[in-house]
Amino acid sequence: MIPFATYSLPQSETRQGLLLVGADGVIGSALATCLRQAGTPFFATSRRVQQPTAQLLPLDLQADPASWSLPAGLGTAYLCAAVCRLDQCRREPEHSYQINVERMVLLAERLAAEGCFIVFLSTNRVFDGRQPHVAADAPYSPTSEYGRQKASAEQRLLAACPQTAIVRLSKVLPANDALLQGWKNDLLQGRAIQPFHDVVMAPVALSSVVSLLRLIGERRQGGIWQITALQDISYAEAARQICSHLGCDPALVQARSYRDAGLHEEIYLQHSTLEVSRLQRDLGLTLPSAQAVIEMTVNP
Repeated sequence: MIPFATYSLPQSETRQGLLLVGADGVIGSALATCLRQAGTPFFATSRRVQQPTAQLLPLDLQADPASWSLPAGLGTAYLCAAVCRLDQCRREPEHSYQINVERMVLLAERLAAEGCFIVFLSTNRVFDGRQPHVAADAPYSPTSEYGRQKASAEQRLLAACPQTAIVRLSKVLPANDALLQGWKNDLLQGRAIQPFHDVVMAPVALSSVVSLLRLIGERRQGGIWQITALQDISYAEAARQICSHLGCDPALVQARSYRDAGLHEEIYLQHSTLEVSRLQRDLGLTLPSAQAVIEMTVNP
């Protein structure tokens, strides 16, 4: 059985003509670093490019699509760009819909028409979270504007580009995640923290997500892929785990409700896990527990 977070492809299996859209985001930048370290050539795009190069290209999904300039002969494209914040999508539904659905689908269609394999990042929020371990083929049931946009994009992409790989993600935690590291620092300084007891996550390590994306892209395996931890953990439980590991006073963890923080109801999911058996069945990949991901994030 292959350890999930450490799997990497043999360099001989890599393909030429990779495109990474949204290379300055959390996942995009990590994937770019991984490809660079493996010696895999790729093109990267960002809307923030000031000085384009042969490999770093400007691409603004808000701009007129006629202005988009893409390399020819691409084999695989990773579509990592998106408006991901729940509150921004709720406050700016038309703007975020244009980027997350209209322009993203148009870009995918153009690339697919040239024979490019598409890897599209989606979310567990295409479901309402009433049940754990939701199957990949379950009916859509989003409860947030962001989830509705991703569900719409999925449907349109699969209709227009049937070979697309949809990768649904839960909470992705990079090493030294800012929130968890902030808790760690506060606890070590004897300062109280107030994590939410009624917001859950089924965290996956950023390194695991990058490994999965590389493998799907290289093997050009389409369909719906889901990656979450096998169980949920509340933010308060995660904070208590960190506190216990550090040997700090448990009284410093003062759990509260997201409602007390004035956050919108969209943040709430009773469950955030998805059914992930395809990872093991088709790829032989295993997932660390939620607790193990928290440990790896705080102590990379």
